[in-house]
Amino acid sequence: MGILQITLQHSKVTSANLLLRLGRDEADVVLIQESGLSSNGISCLRTKSHKLAASSTGRTRAGLMVRNELTIFLLPNISNADVVTARLEDSAGELWV
Repeated sequence: MGILQITLQHSKVTSANLLLRLGRDEADVVLIQESGLSSNGISCLRTKSHKLAASSTGRTRAGLMVRNELTIFLLPNISNADVVTARLEDSAGELWV
């Protein structure tokens, strides 16, 4: 399972670069910090291949992008605006991030 970690620094250019990497099938899971914010949540990060997950509490500064084939269970009791915690599952097993 490929995992990327990125700090976007609220940059549209950096977000676009991440989407290009996802288009080349370089990651199953992306750990995101300093994402761009809009009134609809994290902006600039929409793909057909990955789901976007973020905490719904406060001003979101962290998130996850997870390949659609993975099942994601968000853990809101141990997540906040700075930390997103989830359990991911696929046919090979599970991963906690």
